[in-house]
Amino acid sequence: MMTGAGLDKKPDGVLGQNYALATTVDSMKNLHILPPPGSHIVLKVDVEGSECRALAGASEYLHTVNIDYVALEMAPDRIEQCRSSGVWDNVYNLFLANGLGPYKFDEKAKGWVKINNWQDLKVIGMTDIAFSAGPPSNLYKNNIK
Repeated sequence: MMTGAGLDKKPDGVLGQNYALATTVDSMKNLHILPPPGSHIVLKVDVEGSECRALAGASEYLHTVNIDYVALEMAPDRIEQCRSSGVWDNVYNLFLANGLGPYKFDEKAKGWVKINNWQDLKVIGMTDIAFSAGPPSNLYKNNIK
């Protein structure tokens, strides 16, 4: 099992307080704890800066299931890291192939806005991003504000 955010050695700090044990989704499929191929899943990625590694580590598995909804929280530098590594194009096209479109949560409008051209997306600070078959519900965001 790997530690922290996919690191090869134990990070500084206390387990459970400063870091958590981690492994890739693709490596867990052999343990038979994931929904089997063909299943419908909802994907939530909240890994505090390791989104690209998490998505890359789940890529093989994600191509075997039907993805009904995706929730991500990302910052501009994380989005650019995923783009430059090629991970983003892979998962973005996979999400589109599952019939999902990209949305971002607009704090001013207090609602979800369709992203029409992903390459032109300008994000300031942390942004909630969803891939959904239609506009995501505002209930989640409105209840936590």
